[in-house]
Amino acid sequence: MLLVENTLHRTVTSQAFVPLSGAALLTQLRGSTTLRTHTDLGLAGGLRSWLEDACYELLPEDAPLFTINKTSVVRSHLPIQREGVPTFEFLRGVLVSSAFRLHLQLGASETPFLDAMDVLESDARQVGLVGAIRALSPGDLADLQRDVHLHAKNLADRWPTLHPSWLPRTSIGMSVPLAGGRVHLRGWADLLIGAPRQEVASVCLVSIRSTPLHPLHREELHFTALVETLRSGIPPFRVASYSTLTGEIDAEPVTEDLLKGAVHTTIDALRDLRGLNK
Repeated sequence: MLLVENTLHRTVTSQAFVPLSGAALLTQLRGSTTLRTHTDLGLAGGLRSWLEDACYELLPEDAPLFTINKTSVVRSHLPIQREGVPTFEFLRGVLVSSAFRLHLQLGASETPFLDAMDVLESDARQVGLVGAIRALSPGDLADLQRDVHLHAKNLADRWPTLHPSWLPRTSIGMSVPLAGGRVHLRGWADLLIGAPRQEVASVCLVSIRSTPLHPLHREELHFTALVETLRSGIPPFRVASYSTLTGEIDAEPVTEDLLKGAVHTTIDALRDLRGLNK
């Protein structure tokens, strides 16, 4: 049986819940094309100016460099390490993310765990994670292999086919410098769908979760939408979190209020890094 952790923190899902799949899931990801709004080309500049002003107000000239990411913004986020060692849940999430990328590129795999490990081992930056997986006890390693296989099966059973014209892009890293490079906002999207357009918001930003969905995932996603807006100059029109465990999807349109809320949480994170919220 697939272990379900964090059950006390998950979103409430009815026992009658049936995961969406195929075209129905795709509809939730893409939303209604008739509801897409015209892009306010000045919005990104206004949000950046707001953040720049906050950085110069809060940071003295001799302040160290700061990096703000989704974990910084969601201060109550569960730890990814215990005593310096990556948690089992974090390792599984990394492997499921790799399996998801491979699924989109190559289709269903008969050996998703081995394929995901090949991806990690081919990246010199992941030496530590590969070592942590190799160091698992035989029982934990077997649990990890089983979990990754079951998540991959869920993807094969449920995930829709994405047409090439939608330009699906996976594993997108984002970085936005502020205050002359003294602050860096860093985001990550597991998937971007849709061709960028200047006239109408057209990109959906997707985060893949290997756990049940939690309200904090939405706050993380709002921050990622802000980073993408600052990076590209154009907001995504929609953001979505998808659980490969339960099949839950939480999708919502990106509004000006959503992005302004993300600016507030980003400034709070900067205050936390400076110790100003104590």
